[in-house]
Amino acid sequence: MNYFIHYLSLFMILFYSVVFADEAEVNNPGTLPLDGLRTIFEQSLNLTVQGDDVEMAIGTISNLMQADAGELANGIQSQDTEFTLKKLESDNIGFKHIRLEQRYKGLRVVGAECIVHINNRNVIYRVNGKYLPDFKISVNPDIDADAALQIAIKEHKDKAGLQVSKKPSLVIFGQHLAYHYVISYEGTEPGQWWYYIDAHSGKLIGHYNNIQYPSP
Repeated sequence: MNYFIHYLSLFMILFYSVVFADEAEVNNPGTLPLDGLRTIFEQSLNLTVQGDDVEMAIGTISNLMQADAGELANGIQSQDTEFTLKKLESDNIGFKHIRLEQRYKGLRVVGAECIVHINNRNVIYRVNGKYLPDFKISVNPDIDADAALQIAIKEHKDKAGLQVSKKPSLVIFGQHLAYHYVISYEGTEPGQWWYYIDAHSGKLIGHYNNIQYPSP
């Protein structure tokens, strides 16, 4: 009996830590709105893994995504979008959690991640996350990376120790092709600013300071 209670307790701890932690991690970055993301949450799956874990996880997400997107007017550009492995984690009771990220024509779709959970009987029992359907975007930028970077540098030019912590790279942000980069600086009010710049128009889509301060 004590043995059963012990493992039941471990299962409940794992359940709540995985579900709520994963839901938080696949939410929108910072406080920026991401138009068009749809949520996938299937908690009653019973799919025995056949073959490679990651391939089975990708296939499961693709099927769920296609079924969900079938409700939309224009469906999804299946030839241009795919899910790829971001991280695979295993816990001490034999459960696996496969984190996949959506890519469109090879570019990461910001905020579009799904987690496939496999129990110790090698059965997929839960999927949660977000994906971006129903879009078609040119991935050829009209401005270069340096022009996008200058927007942030001009805004923070008076900050001591200003540096580029992450160089500009192209991503899909909502319905935009965007340059994403990070600039940072030290001081009494340090900053680590995440920027998203429309790679076609050159306009600022959004930015936020990613430094987390404790609540008073």
